[in-house]
Amino acid sequence: MPKKRVNGVFLEILPTTKKYSAWEEFYLHTKSEKNDATYTNKLNTLKQEYLEMINDEPFINKLKEIAQKEIEIIQHHCIINPHLIVGLFNQYRNGESTSYVIVRAPFYSTKQDRREIRVYMKKLSDYNGKTIEDLKKDTDFMDEAKRLVKKAMMEEMENIIILNTIRKLPQHLKLENNQGY
Repeated sequence: MPKKRVNGVFLEILPTTKKYSAWEEFYLHTKSEKNDATYTNKLNTLKQEYLEMINDEPFINKLKEIAQKEIEIIQHHCIINPHLIVGLFNQYRNGESTSYVIVRAPFYSTKQDRREIRVYMKKLSDYNGKTIEDLKKDTDFMDEAKRLVKKAMMEEMENIIILNTIRKLPQHLKLENNQGY
């Protein structure tokens, strides 16, 4: 698995609160021309059979179980092999700018849209005139950044375990025959 990869296979086909599942997208985007009754009837029959298969609750539950396992695999991979990206976050207040050093790393977070985790370090000015490039080469800084990123990842993973005991993954939408365009 490449260091930066934070996408799964089954994770990408399941629905979220912001997108349909891959099978719902497929189903909704199949359409037929009204002038060809033979193939339209066959298409409708096939779509009905497809609906019966994808609306099978044990099937959906198994996909969710696999997707949850993918999340855990991805997270453990990221914590073992963190790919650190050091950058700046500029904050503007009262016409003045303050630059903060942030460290990002690819990570599958269930509470953020971004597939990364961020750790805010100190103000850039607190690093005695060092630049971002200097900090990237500073082994003490990078070791501390790695430690803090891993700590944030572990906290996120612990939070997910707690959350998954009190809530279910989003339920998929039940489709009705002939929906689509």
